[in-house]
Amino acid sequence: MPSLGKDLAAIRNKKGLSIADVQQITKVPQHTLRSIEDDSIFTQIDQNTTYIRSYVRSYAKAVDVSEDNIVRALNQVEAGNYDGSLGITTEASEETPEQEAKNTDKGDSTDRDDMVHDHSPEFQEKKNKKKTSPAPKASSSSTSSTLSSIDWVDVGLKANPAQRRSRVWSGLLIIVLIVAILAAIFLLYNYYNSNSSNEPPARERSAAIQPETPSDSLRESLITSENEPATADTMPVEQGTLGDTLAISIYAANGKLEPIRIYTDILGKQNPYWVPQGDTIRFNFVNTVRIRAVNQYNRLQLLFNGHVIQNYYQQYYNAETGMVELDRSVFENNPQWRTPAADTNS
Repeated sequence: MPSLGKDLAAIRNKKGLSIADVQQITKVPQHTLRSIEDDSIFTQIDQNTTYIRSYVRSYAKAVDVSEDNIVRALNQVEAGNYDGSLGITTEASEETPEQEAKNTDKGDSTDRDDMVHDHSPEFQEKKNKKKTSPAPKASSSSTSSTLSSIDWVDVGLKANPAQRRSRVWSGLLIIVLIVAILAAIFLLYNYYNSNSSNEPPARERSAAIQPETPSDSLRESLITSENEPATADTMPVEQGTLGDTLAISIYAANGKLEPIRIYTDILGKQNPYWVPQGDTIRFNFVNTVRIRAVNQYNRLQLLFNGHVIQNYYQQYYNAETGMVELDRSVFENNPQWRTPAADTNS
């Protein structure tokens, strides 16, 4: 059965070219060139006609097959009736009508030359002309350089706009993904950078955060008083006054706090704090203080003016914000907060 690929391979071998030579000229991958020679590429000619025709025409041009002959052969392959004409007419197809006429004249002159005697002047003159005027050999360097400068793969892509658009969209999608990843890294870095700084030393804390060491009696009362409800008989009745700036203390009674986040209207933003067990931190505020201690509320106690704030989680926890929220009105409306708690050690 006639085979266009085998015919092209035979022409290549006759030209003394290797697959690597054809690849160098056409820039078509070697596996594609081999698929042309074994005809496997033509099994997909219905789906990828433009690419296949471009590759085969590039191959044919590299081995000096004329454009008309390869186009006719490809049309036959597509129609399923390739008759092997490329292999039969390859040598003759390279001749133009003018060359054929010259060859005819040459044949006639050869016949006439047979009639000329070896010692005749005509024979000697023709012999001298053959010796002094050898036919110039056609240089294929210019043709090879021209073919090698053409990127035939790119030509195939330009012939198929759909695949080119697909590559453009793929490139844009990759760029968008890279930008999104960089933005996520930047946000995560800022988040952890703002939340991972350790608590500053006591001497460097601002006036709004002051460490305290509770007395032994206060430590004992903080641990035991949470289960003892306050009664009217034990509430102080002294009428003191609240200053412009208030302070609330956070005592790590039952374990290390790591971390809790505090907002006051003096600090102006929510900051994280790591509090070792047994330590107390005091925060100044004017009207509002908010405390976020996820899964750690049972470890800490809140104090105002030395008094333990009983059941603060049940009374002041805001489920919408996830924070314990206290304001000045909590302490102004109850006289027990106006007088400092007595220090039993003094």
